[in-house]
Amino acid sequence: MTIRFLRCTLAVLLVLAITACGSDNSPAAPGDSGTISATINGQAWSASAPFAQAQHNQAQSLVTLWAADPNATYGMAINISEFTGPGSYEIRPGFPLRMAVVTQGSDPGWGTQYSGTPGTITITQLTASRATGTFQFTAEPSPSSSQTGTLTVTQGQFDVPVIAVGQGAITP
Repeated sequence: MTIRFLRCTLAVLLVLAITACGSDNSPAAPGDSGTISATINGQAWSASAPFAQAQHNQAQSLVTLWAADPNATYGMAINISEFTGPGSYEIRPGFPLRMAVVTQGSDPGWGTQYSGTPGTITITQLTASRATGTFQFTAEPSPSSSQTGTLTVTQGQFDVPVIAVGQGAITP
């Protein structure tokens, strides 16, 4: 195993552990609507609440945007650690952890932690109940994936309900 593979695997496990801490895994409240959409390798894709949400853990300065379409075509998670408020954040390998992972069915799919090409997520609004913004990135196949080739995600947009986890109140 290479050091890079070990570092990437550790980064993914760390992000998953952090996002799980303090969460009650509650779905969006009835009536909460939200969507995440993007163009993935040239094809339109979207997911809607309750399968499209944002989690904000102010105590850990972490925002996680996640989505899955009901047909299980793709699942997507974008994590931003050291979140300081609305603005643009570079998605790239390394620390602080700011990465995107796209799965396909049960396959681990692609991740930006394997790519040297940076992407961007821009959070234009984050309140106690809503997150909006845009994103774009390029991801490489996970070492344990059966996928080949680069995954290009463009024209990403989100307007989703927020679930607050951890300690502290959300401040705009």
